[in-house]
Amino acid sequence: MNSSPGSGIEPIWSVPGSAADHLYRAASAKASFWETIIGSSLRAKRRARISALPDGTHCFDVPLFDVEPEILGRALAFMNSNRRAAGYLEAAALLGGRSLRLKLIGLQPRGQSRATFSLRIEPEDPDLSIDPAVGEAFGSWFEAEGSRVTRETLIPFGFTPDSGEPAFRSFHDR
Repeated sequence: MNSSPGSGIEPIWSVPGSAADHLYRAASAKASFWETIIGSSLRAKRRARISALPDGTHCFDVPLFDVEPEILGRALAFMNSNRRAAGYLEAAALLGGRSLRLKLIGLQPRGQSRATFSLRIEPEDPDLSIDPAVGEAFGSWFEAEGSRVTRETLIPFGFTPDSGEPAFRSFHDR
């Protein structure tokens, strides 16, 4: 399985977009004096994790604790109501078994002032073999419900999918 920049895991489905600065800049601030003294990890778990790739690109991994269950729950309901093909059945089984996770990954190349983001669905286990039809099922879900999910959940959270891009990208083109 090829890995993509950022998380080291190839996404099943991805949609590009932009993230509000507060998701990866202010939320990524270092721990306060009191957090360090008291040892609170609650706020640290909500901060974007920042790492650097070998080429100097900053990678932002933004936690989605508040929206992940809602978005994956909507996808599961869609997959269960549209059992038209094997991809839907497998996607529903993976979602029901909690074998997938939702990630918001941003990449900011060295010398650039803004990061580009993508909302991704990835397997929990990087060695899990997933049929490419699963990515297509998630693409169908987002084409059907993406505007509602974007309006009700993603934009209030701080992520806006690009409107000029295709509705989805599946990275399982093997």
